[in-house]
Amino acid sequence: MANEENVAIAESQGNATAVVDRTETADRPPESVEEIEARFWRAVDRIGELNKDEDPDEVLAFVTEVVEEVRQERYEREQRATDGSR
Repeated sequence: MANEENVAIAESQGNATAVVDRTETADRPPESVEEIEARFWRAVDRIGELNKDEDPDEVLAFVTEVVEEVRQERYEREQRATDGSR
């Protein structure tokens, strides 16, 4: 189970639309492909349930925005790590 600092809750218009477990894989034992796939589909189902009354285009736009933010954060973290090792 992830602790609070490893969980991001994405909100749109005050409603939670996604919950992301950002726990690093190094913090837990290795999972099998089947376990990873099952966890993924549970998350997909849960997100779908949370968004069943939302406009699909708005949800897609919001998820795309959040994914880009996470990618940018990862890129910046990797850049800082690379800069620090020189």
